[in-house]
Amino acid sequence: MSEVENENVNNQENAEAVVQAPISADKPLISDEKEVTEAAAAKKLPAAKPWFEPKKRKLKIVEFVSRYEFLTQILVLLITAMARALAVNMFANPNKLSLGGITGIGTILYNALGWPISLTTLVMNAPLLVLAFFFINKRFALLTCISTVLSSFFFQYFDFFPPFENDPFVAALMSGAITGVAIGLMLKVNCSTGGTDIMGLLIQNKFPNSKVVWIIFVLNAITGVAAGIVFKSLPIAIYSFIAIITSSYATDLLQRGFVSTFEVKVITSKPEVISDYVINVLHRSASLMKTTGMYSHEEHDYLICIIRKRQLPEFKRAIKMIDENAFIYITSIYDIIGKSFNNSVTPKSKIK
Repeated sequence: MSEVENENVNNQENAEAVVQAPISADKPLISDEKEVTEAAAAKKLPAAKPWFEPKKRKLKIVEFVSRYEFLTQILVLLITAMARALAVNMFANPNKLSLGGITGIGTILYNALGWPISLTTLVMNAPLLVLAFFFINKRFALLTCISTVLSSFFFQYFDFFPPFENDPFVAALMSGAITGVAIGLMLKVNCSTGGTDIMGLLIQNKFPNSKVVWIIFVLNAITGVAAGIVFKSLPIAIYSFIAIITSSYATDLLQRGFVSTFEVKVITSKPEVISDYVINVLHRSASLMKTTGMYSHEEHDYLICIIRKRQLPEFKRAIKMIDENAFIYITSIYDIIGKSFNNSVTPKSKIK
């Protein structure tokens, strides 16, 4: 008999012995995957593959944000860069107005020395972007860098519209409004125009008790004063202030939203009647608490509800009809999360 036939006979006998061998109580069936792998390794058999192998995730270029969000941010930066270029080239620059920040300095240098606004903006923002990258936030610095490059490009080449030189007051309002809307949109995607925004954040990091909004306003106001001094014109300084204030107001309005709501707090002796009116007529809800007056030391009912601006006059008239002795005070609210309200919270004082 050949060696191959002897090997086949031996393998067959071994297989039959394994099948016919009784299962011992001391040696239970191998059910665990680890035991199967160890048994296979002992017999020098290939290890059993796990039933699931997680795929290795490839490293993405932008890990801190999804692709959709990143593309949305780039689109917003593109649109806002074009808007800012329109405000500067069509309204501010022809009238020698400063919109504040590095852009305002660029406008002054262009009209005084002929230096391109695009180059001035790019060069002066470069060291500030480096500081923002190391001391503020890397993501914020990256998006602001993209915004600065796009704005510099459009400052140079987006000049298709004729300059508006007929009315400096209208030019100040338009340039401020367009710039403010652009900055408001940029803040919604966690970005800024650079310049005084970065300076304000750096100063706040050094002096935490300082208000970054006022720091930025003061820095922008300085550029407005500088425009009046360089061109020896008080009207230019005044119109520059109008443009800066309009820009700040438009930015704040866009951040807060156009639909405002009010928190109404009522101290009353008829909380059930008022809450019934709020729920069934205004279709809102209310919360009831107990409060104690520290002067009289008497306990009162304290009703809190949130209503729309258009509902406020009707609500105040109804309160006076229900309880003429009710004490009411009203607080403006711009950011709400909850049922029946669509406003979204947008932190303004923090860089994510």
